[in-house]
Amino acid sequence: MTGKTTPVRYDCSKCPGYCCSYPRIEVKDADLKRLAKHFDLTLEQAGRRFTRQYKAEGVSERILRHQKDDIYGSICRFFDTTERRCTIYAARPAV
Repeated sequence: MTGKTTPVRYDCSKCPGYCCSYPRIEVKDADLKRLAKHFDLTLEQAGRRFTRQYKAEGVSERILRHQKDDIYGSICRFFDTTERRCTIYAARPAV
C-alpha cells in the first residue's frame, strides 16, 4: 500500500442540490467580495441583499439567504429550483 488516496469526485449534474439545502452556508469575506464583483455591487449592498447574520449556541457567522424549495423546504437563494442548478457557480461561496 502506497498511502495514495483517490480524490472523491462528484457529478453535481445528477444531484438535486443537496449541499445547497444546508441551513447554514457560510459566507466569508472573500466569498462576499466574489459575490459583489459578480453582481457589480458594493460589499455592503451584496451583504444586505444576499446574506444574513446567524447567531446561536455560541456561533456567529454570515450565511446566504434561502428561498422556498419543494424538495428540501429551503435552499440557497441562488439555486434555480426548476433546473436544479446553481445560478452563480463561478461566484459561489468556497465552503
